[in-house]
Amino acid sequence: MDKIIRLNMLDQSISIQKVDPKHEYIGGRYLTSTIVNEEVPATCEPLGRHNKIVIAPGLLGGTFAAMSNRLSVGAKSPLTGGIKESNIGGSFARKLALMGYKAIVIEEKPSEDDGRWHMLYIDANGATLKPAEEYIGLDNYETCALLRERLGKHINIMTIGVAGERQYSSATCAVADDDGIPARHAGRGGMGAVMGSKRVKCIVLDDPKPQDVGYRDREAFVSKCREWNKEIIPKRQVLTKLGTANLVAVTSRIGALACRNFSLGSFDEYEKISGEKMYDTIVERKGDPSHGCYKGCIVRCSNVYNGPDGEHLTSSLEFETLGLMGSNLNIADLDTVARLDRFCDGFGMDTIELGAAFGVVMESGLCEFGDIDGVWKLVEEVKSDTIFGKLLAHGCVVTGKVLGVQKVPAVKGQSFAAYEPRALKGLGVTYAVSPMGADHTYGNCLPGRPGYRPVTQTTPEPGQREGSVEWAKDMQTMTAICDAMGLCYIAVSASWDTVEKVSTLLNLKYEAAFKPDDLIIMGKKMIRLEVEFNERAGLTAAHNRMPEYMMEMPIRTGDVFDIPEEELQDFYNKGFETV
Repeated sequence: MDKIIRLNMLDQSISIQKVDPKHEYIGGRYLTSTIVNEEVPATCEPLGRHNKIVIAPGLLGGTFAAMSNRLSVGAKSPLTGGIKESNIGGSFARKLALMGYKAIVIEEKPSEDDGRWHMLYIDANGATLKPAEEYIGLDNYETCALLRERLGKHINIMTIGVAGERQYSSATCAVADDDGIPARHAGRGGMGAVMGSKRVKCIVLDDPKPQDVGYRDREAFVSKCREWNKEIIPKRQVLTKLGTANLVAVTSRIGALACRNFSLGSFDEYEKISGEKMYDTIVERKGDPSHGCYKGCIVRCSNVYNGPDGEHLTSSLEFETLGLMGSNLNIADLDTVARLDRFCDGFGMDTIELGAAFGVVMESGLCEFGDIDGVWKLVEEVKSDTIFGKLLAHGCVVTGKVLGVQKVPAVKGQSFAAYEPRALKGLGVTYAVSPMGADHTYGNCLPGRPGYRPVTQTTPEPGQREGSVEWAKDMQTMTAICDAMGLCYIAVSASWDTVEKVSTLLNLKYEAAFKPDDLIIMGKKMIRLEVEFNERAGLTAAHNRMPEYMMEMPIRTGDVFDIPEEELQDFYNKGFETV
């Protein structure tokens, strides 16, 4: 990966540049955040000409390393007003890396009188800009089907739906899997809106036989990957069978599941939307409970969920959607949640943010909790682009302000994921302090996932405050490392052993001499530059706080979020200051 594509949408020019030597060992989120930090004015308008959207595979992208084909999409967020990276699976990152590209950078925007839409088309001969008017107004499913019909089933696609065209703050960038299903989404932070502001409808990779990424010692690299695979596979069998939906039952039992607009912590009917129930339904309808989002994934935590008629309905039905569109709305019907997921995948919207906005509407009394017909009326408002629909599409904070709701589960403009922070306080710390808003993917502190330091080997119990801050620091650092590599943080552990394995693989891939400590420093540097961008944008440590009701209103277990605000505001000044 020695090339970067730069697309200037003001004059529609494309340049392919050699990677700057200072960026040689920077990839994934580290690269997206570095470019945004270096090139995007922190105070710019997120949907204006000065913002840039950066798309990058990780340092191990395109290799044989397990789960190494995550893609980072970064920009200044229209939802939070700060720096953002949204992570996505599928095979797009792998193909981009195999084609030799370290990143795609889309900058500027067309002039006001230029209403044309475009496709960035990349093949073995380079990159060109093609008209995309005929795809405007189509959802992601329709766009991908038409592109594959015209260009062949071997292509890899990133696209935005109607939500991205309308520049909704909850709009996503979708990546099609190998079956052409646009089920992988860079969902958080409105990256689809930024891509839409550039008037780029889709990016197509069209190279059926891309090059090899190259290795310093290919044989040794493959051997180490095989050893690591043998360790990972038996430890992740629950993910292979139930996917991330296995967390529905677990979190509800410990009081950590989003329920009724984050008011209870547990869902009385969780079994009806659990991973176990979903597995049985998928098998009964002849779907696929263990589907890889790209060929070669050894965990296969995705799934193919068929409807009652046995036809494909959605892929993949995951914990966050089951929580935000299910228990958070007091809906205990898998097919309803699956249909909502299908709508969001097609329209190009974050199920987390939209589900949280629906929960706020229910909190206001305009729709009753559990009212499935009422939810579909809200969906119609979004589809029809009514004023009310626009509010919902711009997230739960905007919705809450207009409806006068106090209980809005969000930090820095972005909604919580499906975990209740009053029970999982380490994750609550991440919600509160993350430069990217209430983002679980910034450092997911789940029970049974200790950190890399001795002090974090024993993780806090649900509801326990002690140890949560240090745990969050470890998980954020390890997640940053995974994001820089393009590794799936769900499948790998946050242990020191993982750090050692990754440094070994890097040294076999590149002409480098990474030590494990170098990776820890890398992760902390990433976090520091993201924090510094936000400070220049006006999002300071004073914004590192939970909504007030989280600190005062207990859930069923009696827990409130009781991490002192001074610890949250001082979070990045202790342990990150020397790198």
